[in-house]
Amino acid sequence: MKDIIEPLRLILMNASLRHILPLFAVLAAVIISAVSCGRSQHERSIAVADSLVEADQRAAVTYIDSVASPSRGGLPRSVRMKLALLRAKAANKLMLPLNRDSLLMLSDYFADHGTPNERMLAKYILGCSYLDDNDAPRAVEQFRQAVSLADTLDGEKCDYNTLSRVYAVMGDVQQRQMLPDDALLSGRRAIRFALASGDSLYAVSVYRNMANIYHQIGQNDSVMRICHETAEWYKRHGYYEDAAATYFVPVFVMMEHGRSDEAKPYMDFLEKHSSAFDGSAKSVKKGNELYYYIKGLYYLYENKLDSAEYLFRKELRSTSDYNNRQAASRGLYLLYKRMGVADSITKYAEIWNVAIDSAYADMSTLNLQQMKAMYDYSNSERMAERKAAEAVKYKYTAAILVIAFALAVFIILFIQQKRKKELERAKQINATNAMYMALLGKKEKELEAASNDKIKNEKLINEKKEEIRQLEEKLSALRDGDFNTLRRDKSLIFDAPIIERLHELAGSSSKASVADVGCLRKHADDFMPDFMRSLNIAVNGLGSVEVEVCILIRLQFMTSEISCLLGISPQRLTNIRKRLNMKIFGKDGGAKEFDQRLRQYFPAS
Repeated sequence: MKDIIEPLRLILMNASLRHILPLFAVLAAVIISAVSCGRSQHERSIAVADSLVEADQRAAVTYIDSVASPSRGGLPRSVRMKLALLRAKAANKLMLPLNRDSLLMLSDYFADHGTPNERMLAKYILGCSYLDDNDAPRAVEQFRQAVSLADTLDGEKCDYNTLSRVYAVMGDVQQRQMLPDDALLSGRRAIRFALASGDSLYAVSVYRNMANIYHQIGQNDSVMRICHETAEWYKRHGYYEDAAATYFVPVFVMMEHGRSDEAKPYMDFLEKHSSAFDGSAKSVKKGNELYYYIKGLYYLYENKLDSAEYLFRKELRSTSDYNNRQAASRGLYLLYKRMGVADSITKYAEIWNVAIDSAYADMSTLNLQQMKAMYDYSNSERMAERKAAEAVKYKYTAAILVIAFALAVFIILFIQQKRKKELERAKQINATNAMYMALLGKKEKELEAASNDKIKNEKLINEKKEEIRQLEEKLSALRDGDFNTLRRDKSLIFDAPIIERLHELAGSSSKASVADVGCLRKHADDFMPDFMRSLNIAVNGLGSVEVEVCILIRLQFMTSEISCLLGISPQRLTNIRKRLNMKIFGKDGGAKEFDQRLRQYFPAS
C-alpha cells in the first residue's frame, strides 16, 4: 500500500484544482496496475513512476529517488536504468540540470537493451541537455536520431507523445536558426503526432507557436488566421489564459499597422485573462515589457499622448533588451513627431537607430556564434567521417592483403601438391617401366635359348615372340602415359619382378627388406585394387604385418616363404591367420581355412 499512498500524497500536495480530475484518472490507472497480481514489485514501481512522470514531475522525481534508494535494497540493472530514464524525463520537463555523462550512459544502454520508444526518449533528453548548453548542432543531431528511432509503423506501440515533443523542440531550434521552412515542417509533424497520441491541447499549442514563424517571414494573414483559430479553441475548452496569450502576436501586428479599433477587443480580453500583468494593464511582469509599446501605440493612436509617453518611457527604463529599447524609442519618436517637438524627434530618432544597430549587432553576434557552432560541429563530423572512411579503407586494404596472402599460400600449396603427384606418378611409371624392361629381358633370353636349341620348338619360339611383342606394346603405352591401361593387365599380378625377387629371397632363406615390402604394397595397390579394398583395412583394424600376410597368401606364396620373408615364426604366422578369420570374415577357423576363404572370396585384381 505504501507504493500507492506515497504518490497519492505527493500528487495531491502539488496539484491545482484544474488538474485534480485528470490526476485522479492517472491514479486510478496506477492503482489498477499496482494491484495486478501478475506483475512483480519492480514492474509495479516502473508503472507508478511512468504514471507520475505524466501527472506530476516533482512527485515522480521524489518517488523514483525513494524507490531507487540504496536502503531499499539492490535493483536489477534493467530496472535501475528504466527508472533513471523516467527520472531524467521528469527532470527535463521541470528544466532541472541533467548530468551529461549519465545521459550518455543511458543512451548507450538503451541502444542495446531498450525498446524503440526508450531509445527515442533517451536521445530526446540528451538533445535537450545539449540545447541547455546552447549547443544547437549537437542537439538537433540527437533529435534527428531520436525521430529515426521511433517505430511509427507500429501505431499501437509507438510513443507518439514523445515523438511530437521531439519535433516541436526541433522546430523551435530551427526557428532560432532562421530556418523557417524547416521549422514549419517540424511543427506540422509535431501536430500530427500529438493528435495521434490524443493530446489535442499540445497539438494546438504547437499550432499557436507556428504563428511566430509566419510573423518572422512576414506572412501576417497566416499569423492572424492561426491565432484566431487557436484562441477560439482555447475559449471553447475553458483555457482563457492560453487564449489570452495567443493574442499577443496579432495585437502587435494590428497596432504596427495602426488598426487600434480592431485591436481593442483583443487587448481587453488579453488584459483580463493573461497572467503577464502585475495587478493592472499598465504594469507587466518581467519578460513581457513589449506590451508597454503595444499599449503605448494604442494610446498614441487614440490621442492620449500623456499615457502613451508614460508607457514608452516605462519600457525604456524597465529593460536593457535591445528589442524593447528599439520599440520604446520608436514609440517616443512617433509621439514627438505627432507633437512637433523637433529636438525630441531628433533625440529619439538617434536612440532608435542606435537600438536598431545594437539589435542587429546582437543578432549578428548570435548568428555568428551559431554559425561557428555549426562549423565546429560540421568540421568535427567531417573529421569523424574522414577517420571512419580511412578506417574502412584500412580495413578493406587489410582484408585484400589477407585474401591475397591466403590465395598465394593456396597457389603455392596447390603447385607443391601437383608437383608431388607428378613426382609420385613419375616414380610409379619408372618402377613399372623397369619391371617391364626386366620382363622383356627375361623373355628375350628365353627366346634366344629356344632359338639355339638343337631341336627347335617352333611353338615355344612363337609364344616367346608374342610375349615380347605384347611387352613392347605395353612399354609403348607406358611411354604415352597410359598407366591405367597397364593396371588392367592381369598377367602382371603374379608375374612381376617384385614377385620373382621375393620368391628368390625366400628360396635363399633371406628376409625381405623394408624397400622390398614397400614395393610389394605398391604392387598390390596398383595391380590389386579390388583385393585391397575388400580387406577393409581401417574398418577391420588390420596391422601392417597382417596386411602383408594377406597379400602374400593371395599371391600364392607358401607359408614357409611368408614366414621367412616377414621374419616371423611359423607358429606366429599360424596365429595371425587364425586371428584374421575373425577380423575379416567374422568366423572362427584354422589357418588353412583362412587361406581358402581369402583366395576363394577375394578377387586378386
